[in-house]
Amino acid sequence: MKETIYKSLILSLFLTNIWSVVMFFIYFFESPGWLHGLETLIIFIKTCWTLIVLGLIVILISFIKSIKIKFKIFSLALIAWINVFLSILLITIMSLKITGLDAFYELVLILIISVISVLLIRKLSKQVNIRSNE
Repeated sequence: MKETIYKSLILSLFLTNIWSVVMFFIYFFESPGWLHGLETLIIFIKTCWTLIVLGLIVILISFIKSIKIKFKIFSLALIAWINVFLSILLITIMSLKITGLDAFYELVLILIISVISVLLIRKLSKQVNIRSNE
């Protein structure tokens, strides 16, 4: 079970690092002017909403009985790690007053999805432990 969670952690760190580098280069090569950085902010907010939708889909998939438990745990852990990363970025952006409170709803939704994902991971891992003990 720990291997599945570690694999999702490694994949999420890999994905968030690639995403961070891409966002840096989008910001770096944006033409200076009045709205410098706006394109990067829009991409960031769209990414937040995309991950909210993906998180909801993964949570709904975790309730389907025919899917393997390891896949459910892997996908839930992956979404939880990425959402925690984005929530830290969102809190940082809000504390620097780059977005103000405009992204408050995104932050709340991301944190709710992360908490639900972690709770479902605990529930599913208990089911795996009960099955392995029998």
